Amino acid sequence: MLKTFVLLLCVGISLAEFETATKCGFKVRKPEFLRYCISPGSRMHIGDFDGDKHDDVMCIDLVTGDMSIIFSKVSTLRKKVFYNMEACIGAKYVLLGDFNSDHRTDIICQLHNGEKYIYLATLNGVFSTYTMLNAVTHSTPSVKTFCTQSNYRPVIGDFDGDKFDDYMCHETTTGRMSIIYGQKNVADSFREESMLKNTFMCRGKILTGLFNGDKMCDIMCHDKTYGTIVIASVNNDHVNIMYNSTWKCIERSSSVMFADVDGDSYDDLLCKQTGKVLQILRNTRNKMFYKPVEAEFYPEANPNKIYYTVETGDFNGDGKDDLLGHGFDGSLQVAESTCLKL
Repeated sequence: MLKTFVLLLCVGISLAEFETATKCGFKVRKPEFLRYCISPGSRMHIGDFDGDKHDDVMCIDLVTGDMSIIFSKVSTLRKKVFYNMEACIGAKYVLLGDFNSDHRTDIICQLHNGEKYIYLATLNGVFSTYTMLNAVTHSTPSVKTFCTQSNYRPVIGDFDGDKFDDYMCHETTTGRMSIIYGQKNVADSFREESMLKNTFMCRGKILTGLFNGDKMCDIMCHDKTYGTIVIASVNNDHVNIMYNSTWKCIERSSSVMFADVDGDSYDDLLCKQTGKVLQILRNTRNKMFYKPVEAEFYPEANPNKIYYTVETGDFNGDGKDDLLGHGFDGSLQVAESTCLKL
């Protein structure tokens, strides 16, 4: 006990502060931008579209192709810009990632017929003219047929650590996974398809995050039926399970998100239900997931506020992921993380 206390003094934190640091808090800002992204064909996404290390809010209408971005600054959301993405009209999937390693979020729209178009983000949130996605694959004749079957789901992430996001395809019925890797200096082309080994069945949605500190995207599967969470790394085309446990985030309206709420470069897990965050599983270098802690909101928060959706992102540029509530009235409300590193 004495050794622990001395160590805490050396880093300038008291034991009482250390105990409270296991809890996570969120300071809620005033609502902004009423009636944003509420048309029937609209979808909201989060990304850093101008490369300023502040995550922004994007809304795209898949009926008209109209897109708008609200840029984040230190303490507010502002400067809305508009763009038309005609290649995204009727898209089946809108996929976000940094495909040319310029620290800006780009957009791929995958249509129902398999065609895939990419828009690259440039300065000030302006996007390049779209181009058709290309790739060299050995198991499919062209990128148009990659990941287009009804039981296939696309997943985006940097799985080889080269800072170019890749395109994974997950077959939900067999667990099969394959990747076409992004490549340097060719933002609209991908390398040949690689089949992953040691894959596992996932009865839920595959998400990607940074869970083990190696700066390569890992994959997470949440099975709502049994509450099982499986997290695995991808290394040299092999899938290695790092975490397999249960978490009672299984109510019908609940879902699991991930976010780095304390800025330690290890993504944590969040359970949300009916638009509110309920619990957080802390993730650290020394212990993959901490015991669940309740999310605390203060001081302006209305704990009974129900949001249509809750998203995550670093909206104030402090290195910690925050929460963004999207209300039924189209309002946007940021809750800034005040969580301390464990």
